[in-house]
Amino acid sequence: MMRSLGELGVDVKTLEMPEGLIIVQLGDLVRVADSPDLDSLSCVQTADRLMHVNPGRWIQILGNHDTALIGGPRRATWRPPEADDARALAAADIIHGWWRSGRCRMAHGLFTVEYGPTLLTHGGLTRMRWRAIGSHRDPRSAADCLNEDVSRPPSDVFFAGLLVNEGAGVGDPDVTWAEVGSELYDPWIVSNDMPFTQIHGHASPWNWQTNAWWPSVSDEVISATEVQHVTRRTQTRVPGPSVGEARVFVSTDWNLGETPTDSIWPLLHITEQSSPILRINST
Repeated sequence: MMRSLGELGVDVKTLEMPEGLIIVQLGDLVRVADSPDLDSLSCVQTADRLMHVNPGRWIQILGNHDTALIGGPRRATWRPPEADDARALAAADIIHGWWRSGRCRMAHGLFTVEYGPTLLTHGGLTRMRWRAIGSHRDPRSAADCLNEDVSRPPSDVFFAGLLVNEGAGVGDPDVTWAEVGSELYDPWIVSNDMPFTQIHGHASPWNWQTNAWWPSVSDEVISATEVQHVTRRTQTRVPGPSVGEARVFVSTDWNLGETPTDSIWPLLHITEQSSPILRINST
């Protein structure tokens, strides 16, 4: 995390960001499953400082591990809430503060040169959830609707699908929990009406640890996906609402395997005149 910040020109001592840069952190600053080598608390503390030092330019989206610390679902293989240690509880206190004050987000919408209208979430917006919030065509309107949930009781907001609840219906999860194949990508591919590109973390159709497709990924997703090994991301083309108009799923899944990549995620450029460069980050 600190190496990437430094490469982007952030002062690693003061955490002041260079003029013209916005960073969107796509969640999972913490790891609830057993990962003793990861310093979750320091990641959360660093993000908290970045928000204070750079108002409005560090955009913090919550992931399913982050929300688990404030009352969201946990997988059966994760430690139960009563087993959280002092550092996990300290991280939870900070995230609770973000949630109660509205300083974090569930989604962020923008227009980019590279992809046009684009929605950023941790786990992706399923088609069923998109229809439930009003079938917005503008990603900023969709993000505004999703962000209305921020500060509500966590038990009313966070829902997991297949990744936690065996036999769950397609489309059940919120934007932190979608299973990348059957719950997220497949329904959009079938419907041909995804209104905007989606950039997400959480999961990728390609397993970077085994260098193979996840077994649950369909042939349709495989044929539509470009695996970009240098930048450790995938791009999956999805039919758009008009003939010849394609949308893209871009996965920046944090689970990058044992060897870190030497490349940081390419910068995106916002289309509005004089707007800053945007960095999409997934720890």
